[in-house]
Amino acid sequence: MYWAWKNLKDTDIIGLCHYRRYFDFHGLCRKCVPFDEFPTSDFANIDISVPDKIIGSLHSGQAIIAEPFYYKYNLATIYSICHISEDLRTMQEVIRETQPEKFIRAFDVVMYHNNAISNYNMFIMTWGDFDKYCRWLFPLLAEIENRTDISNYNPTQRRIFGYMAERLFNVYLYAEKFSKIYKPVIKITEKPKNLSRHIFIRNRLRGHIITALARSHSWI
Repeated sequence: MYWAWKNLKDTDIIGLCHYRRYFDFHGLCRKCVPFDEFPTSDFANIDISVPDKIIGSLHSGQAIIAEPFYYKYNLATIYSICHISEDLRTMQEVIRETQPEKFIRAFDVVMYHNNAISNYNMFIMTWGDFDKYCRWLFPLLAEIENRTDISNYNPTQRRIFGYMAERLFNVYLYAEKFSKIYKPVIKITEKPKNLSRHIFIRNRLRGHIITALARSHSWI
């Protein structure tokens, strides 16, 4: 993402996907789930193209992002469970010390009063919006890096800045009042679909539906 920001030229629309995650624009995922898994053996037959009409619909202040994933707890609690809680406090300190009030408030709302997140740092947006976002994001991450010693972190936790960027992306979208177009995510996996995976998604779906009923009263 940083490389694209610094090196791509004459680009009107830009998006980010993964080697194993793509937006679903063709109804391949099951209904009402934020993501669905597909085996690697099926990849050649999966349509991951982006329709022209989707690109044409984007304008300044609008972004295509991943369908929200709903957790049992707020995002601050989930971050502290899955990662290093002290890093969360560092991120919050940097926000409070360096950002205008709208971002301080957005961080509080998204992290402490919300249990939904659009994951993976995935998006499609105009270059102008992307440039503005990068000019906000990367100085923040640089300052957090200056204050954080990751020398003793395991390989997973060393990915701290990617995990933080996932949260900060949602903070930014809230603060800047983006119009969001949600799309489910296709996840490519070497594991075949199985019953346990279906049960996992079904259980997640219960929370997804319950929380979605209150969407009109939330930041989402």
